[in-house]
Amino acid sequence: MEENNYEEAQTYQDSNNPSELELKHIPIIEADTNCVKVTVGEEKHIMEANHWIQYIELFADGESVGRVDLSPGEEPEAEFDVDVPNTKKLVAQELCNIHGLWENEINLKSKNEKN
Repeated sequence: MEENNYEEAQTYQDSNNPSELELKHIPIIEADTNCVKVTVGEEKHIMEANHWIQYIELFADGESVGRVDLSPGEEPEAEFDVDVPNTKKLVAQELCNIHGLWENEINLKSKNEKN
């Protein structure tokens, strides 16, 4: 079994029928050639003084790429420099001060792989 450097987190129970909590907490990962943008929630998570996202962290192939600490009033998103063409798997995590740790992952096709 592959060892991960990230903690166990909540994710979709059924990605075809996400719950209200999942829609607001699952990190959405958008990968470009050298940049990965992570936004918290298909419906952006609120960032109020009593309920906010504390941080967003990104892992590429099991290694931490970086972590962005957030404060109330900021946008629940972060960008990371990543060599996307040479990365096979991205995992994003976010920590909500009320609802805990959430994650999402995407598998990428290497430029060396054929269809």
